[in-house]
Amino acid sequence: MLLIAKTKKEFEYIVESIIKEKFPHAKVIARPKGYLGLVIVEGVDKRELEEIPEIERAIPIYACCKANLDEIAQACEKVAKQVMPFSSFAVRTTRRGKEHEFTSIDCDRVAGAKIKEVSKADVDLEKPEKVFLIEIINETCYIGVLIGDEIKRKYVPGKTDISKLLRKVVIVQLPYLEAGAKELGERIGRAAQSFEIKELVIAPCGKVNAFELLQFLRGIAIGVKARYEVQERIYPRKVRRINVTLQSMYEVFRDKSERKKSLVIITDPLGDEIAKVKEKLKQDLLWKDEVVIFIGAREGLPKGLFRKADYVIDLAPYITFATELAIPSCITALIDVYEEAYRENAKLVIFDLDGTLVESVDFHVKTFEEACRRIGIEIDERLKEEFRKRVGKRFEEIVSEILPSLSGEEVERLSKIKLELSEKLLEEIKPNERIIEFIRDAPENYEFALFSSSSKKFVMKVLEKLGIREKFRVVIGKENVREGKPSPEGALKILEKTGIGKENAMYVGDSEYDRQAAEKAGVKFLHVKDFSEEKIKRMF
Repeated sequence: MLLIAKTKKEFEYIVESIIKEKFPHAKVIARPKGYLGLVIVEGVDKRELEEIPEIERAIPIYACCKANLDEIAQACEKVAKQVMPFSSFAVRTTRRGKEHEFTSIDCDRVAGAKIKEVSKADVDLEKPEKVFLIEIINETCYIGVLIGDEIKRKYVPGKTDISKLLRKVVIVQLPYLEAGAKELGERIGRAAQSFEIKELVIAPCGKVNAFELLQFLRGIAIGVKARYEVQERIYPRKVRRINVTLQSMYEVFRDKSERKKSLVIITDPLGDEIAKVKEKLKQDLLWKDEVVIFIGAREGLPKGLFRKADYVIDLAPYITFATELAIPSCITALIDVYEEAYRENAKLVIFDLDGTLVESVDFHVKTFEEACRRIGIEIDERLKEEFRKRVGKRFEEIVSEILPSLSGEEVERLSKIKLELSEKLLEEIKPNERIIEFIRDAPENYEFALFSSSSKKFVMKVLEKLGIREKFRVVIGKENVREGKPSPEGALKILEKTGIGKENAMYVGDSEYDRQAAEKAGVKFLHVKDFSEEKIKRMF
């Protein structure tokens, strides 16, 4: 297979030499068309190539074509058919050369539309199952495919999701009002936007010079805008632009300190070291709805605020931070504490879909009956009851058991028709309101995953309809496992991806297949009829 190897600039010829020495039969082109950081290799396995430390990534190339949109779309169609099935994907184009009449975004759009048309899969820029990499070098286009886990991302399964903390952080910043106020404001604005915190409050203490404050605020605006534009350009997800407000220091302190669900932290050299308050702080960071951090400037924060603060913390004993370093230093320190607290308290609840998250057994019987009718099969009450008893297993397995005379092609056709009907009749699915409410209001240390015998594409559409798609860290559908329930394969994959131990995991389902999958995976099982928040807490 042809591969494009990526390496650091100036290492291309070193990599070429190493490859030729290790694999004399290989064909190697370093710096194709003069572009740095690239080596094209033929005749070497991807895994063997990535054993060379100078190679950062090896991309398997499934197709080559001319660099025009029509041919790229056609090539993507062929490649998509080669690597099907997949339920979600992303397209990322890197365009080298100036002679093209299209942009990278144009290419992403056209290729994505063609892949979606062929695969019926959803576009997912954050956690795609397959990633189509379009590498354009002058007049030639190379199309590679990686599975989603091979793409380097900041947010990956197994790591603590610190965005849960950052989304509730409010920084209250005393303005810097001396020479260089604008420049300092830029640095503070950039730092606050980098973490995508909930809010940045500029809080003067008493009467200040309006023109000096104006310069500081201009700097804040410039810094936020500059960092936001960089994030939008490089992040494969939606970036949240922070909210910046202006309020009196005493007014904002009085407001925040009187809220039961707000945690008020003051940073000052007179405070305690984090190590001294760490154990209590860990719990507060998890359970409070808002974390409000007051940061001073050259003259420091008013000492009268210290009495009602939950914590007064000295970030670095015997060291005085420059004002512009206070935000990253403080948030980084709190992230360390939060990560430790989260790992110690993380709980995983794995849900089944049909009969558990949604009351859909009748829905599946109805769409099964209609799919059979469309291909000329009449279903009587006995067959409908046999189907009903098996809901929870893969559809193809159920059909093979109750309609053994059908050929593999007929079962596949029936499955396709049923999926189309299910997507059209999605509104008829009834949510289990008790569980939906629990998921929406669950404590911050709860992670949710889903293991279903339905297709992942259908599952994601249901979660979208319920408005809880973003609550699920991992979703496993029938196409993501070799063996369906009662095999524990899906549950074990979820444990691996989340990094949460079996002792802190629970499976909620409605069928004997769910119970067996949970027991084989070594996790607790709770039948949906016994579901309650109190029951889950007791079992953990």
